[in-house]
Amino acid sequence: MKLGARIALGARRIHVLPTPISSFTAVATEASLANALRSAPIVAKLAERMQTRIGVSVQHGEAPPPGMPVLATGPGSAAMVEGHLSHGADQLICTAPTAPIPTHVVILVLDSTARDATLAVAASFLRHIPAEAVYLSVHSADTPEQARGECLRELLDVRTAALSRHGLDMRTETRFGGLDAELARELSAHERSMLVLGFSDLARFDGSRLAALLESDAPRPVLIVRPTGPEPERGS
Repeated sequence: MKLGARIALGARRIHVLPTPISSFTAVATEASLANALRSAPIVAKLAERMQTRIGVSVQHGEAPPPGMPVLATGPGSAAMVEGHLSHGADQLICTAPTAPIPTHVVILVLDSTARDATLAVAASFLRHIPAEAVYLSVHSADTPEQARGECLRELLDVRTAALSRHGLDMRTETRFGGLDAELARELSAHERSMLVLGFSDLARFDGSRLAALLESDAPRPVLIVRPTGPEPERGS
């Protein structure tokens, strides 16, 4: 080929990954806290990498703002989260203004109707925050041996689907025991851990459980996904 010759470039295949996170709004009942949340390391890093904006809103129970709400962990956090979810928020993030960027992300989905949306949001998050991801599946300690094998096979299917549909490469963990205890064990095993929690039915993760996660002495960032749409699946 001679210098100056015309060439044509084309693409044989295009793979487009969805971005369910579009923007952020730091929400608090006081302007000083809302502004502090706006500068939280995890929020600032996401906005920088995604080249999106971070709004600020001082609210006292109104409808969720545009984009993903950013709420503070600590006293009263659980009630504020429930308020946003009950008013139609389908995803939000809770963090302390000074919480470091996580290096270990635990993904927990409480019902299968929330799985795909939760994995999509987790994948979008992890494309911008480099961290190890683990999908945690917790079953009753009384689960029969035969059923345990089925649980493991289902988990392999979830991992394959996450990689093929969302480009999410994650490790999987199956635990047999109490949900709260196993989740606490996984989160506490890493100093800079974070939870991505997905559910369709708010009753599956009530206020007391939210308070234990968000209002403890050492609260960790929590990203909640509650997809709107079909009636949530029961008993899964």
